[in-house]
Amino acid sequence: MLVAVLCSASVAVAPAAGLGAGRGALRAARPRWPGAADVRLGVTPADAEQMTGSALIRLWSSPAETAGWTELDWERVFRSAGQRGVLAGFGSVSGLIPTDVSVAELERRTGLTLAALTPRGSGSELALLGVGFFLAELLLAKMVGAESSLLSALPAAALVFLVDQLFLGARLSLAILVFLRPEYEAKLARHEAGHFLLAYLCGIPVTGYFLASSGSPAGQAGTIFLDVELFEQLSRGELRQSALARYTTILMAGIAAEAICFDQAEGGYADEQALVQMLSNLRPAWRPERILSLARWSVVQAVELLRAHREEHEALAERMATGAPLGECIGVIARGVEARAAGRVGRTREPM
Repeated sequence: MLVAVLCSASVAVAPAAGLGAGRGALRAARPRWPGAADVRLGVTPADAEQMTGSALIRLWSSPAETAGWTELDWERVFRSAGQRGVLAGFGSVSGLIPTDVSVAELERRTGLTLAALTPRGSGSELALLGVGFFLAELLLAKMVGAESSLLSALPAAALVFLVDQLFLGARLSLAILVFLRPEYEAKLARHEAGHFLLAYLCGIPVTGYFLASSGSPAGQAGTIFLDVELFEQLSRGELRQSALARYTTILMAGIAAEAICFDQAEGGYADEQALVQMLSNLRPAWRPERILSLARWSVVQAVELLRAHREEHEALAERMATGAPLGECIGVIARGVEARAAGRVGRTREPM
């Protein structure tokens, strides 16, 4: 399985099939071809290919209706919608070609410092959280004269913390962190909304998302999208500039979103590592300086696109934070794009 990561939360990219977070991990999984054992439930992909945009949005707001779809079914329906132009804004961004971008140019074009666009990560905060929790316990035990009882309970507490970190993806620690720092959850939502929005605008099907507060796998957060073209090119051992530029722009969107909204990217270290891993595994492998230049170019594109669609990004993040279904999230983008095209940003109507 191809693995690449960039967000502070996670994004799953399944070319014909999946980007993810620790807070971020991008996964590209091999497409699952439909077989005789597949069970069709609800609306068939063939029926969905004939639907209007509003009908698709309603369909995708009911997960049970698409429970039997394969990854290739999703790609097929989205491709049809894009060709028919029934989803406003889907595939509106194209022709991205990477160029060399220096640190100075990055800062000039984005108005953000390199430091603001460098993920700080939340691992150190989780460690400090554990230390702080221990010190608070120790202080409380001293106050009530129960130091001996505390010391006997420390091994069990340490074991719980270790299990949470190693086997639960820090779900418990993240829940506590979100409780203590409400803005952390807001960052997760805006980070994932950045990936979601730019994937949609670049014409890449988005089939789901998850946030740490909504029962996500291992307490992570991510956006699942399908990039068939990227998968096929990597399978053949080749990678065209257009596909690479699209993918890396989507990958860097989480970092860009956090820096724009909070003046500092916290998540996204895993996404950066995914980018490095993918390009390093190409033959010939990319040199570090070339990888850095591409990462800077991708961040610039992501920042500019997110700023151009600020209202759609904010509205999408708000819906994702509430756990809104996929169709509702796509509807927010489509209506926002239509309103912008009609000069009515802030007012929406149902898409075609």
